[in-house]
Amino acid sequence: MYNSIAISPTDFTFASDVSALVIDCIKVLKRVSNIIYAFLLLLVLAIPIILLLILVLYLVKLLEKSYSRDVVLTSANYKEIRAEYIHIDSKMDSLKRASELKDKIKNPVLMVIGAPIFSLVRMTITRRNKIHIALTAINPPKLKNSDFKPVTESDLWNIRPEAYDYVL
Repeated sequence: MYNSIAISPTDFTFASDVSALVIDCIKVLKRVSNIIYAFLLLLVLAIPIILLLILVLYLVKLLEKSYSRDVVLTSANYKEIRAEYIHIDSKMDSLKRASELKDKIKNPVLMVIGAPIFSLVRMTITRRNKIHIALTAINPPKLKNSDFKPVTESDLWNIRPEAYDYVL
């Protein structure tokens, strides 16, 4: 009727041992591939972050060179420097909060990531102080005579004639 092939029990045990070995090898390969994928994912995520951090540090160094110079006021650059001072002074509250936040951070990773930001905050505050010193240096000395009273810029602006639009 049917032709049957005789299979001995040792063939079954050998086949099951081989299949168990193959399954174990597949499990090991999956673990190794998961480790490789995790490492590649870490590289894919870490390399751009590291490159971005290096770029930001480079830009901070360039900005630090330009901000470290003393402020020299002339009639040609007064408007630009005054506009810069007004802009920085309007952001002073958030800059002070950011500089206070630096002392509260204890995590080293956050400190490394935040170092360029805190450096920029420190440079901006220093720049504002330098501009403030330069602007106050050009103000005339206050007269001691009571006949003359100095008027601040904001008071002059409030009492100006409003017949036409002013351009700052």
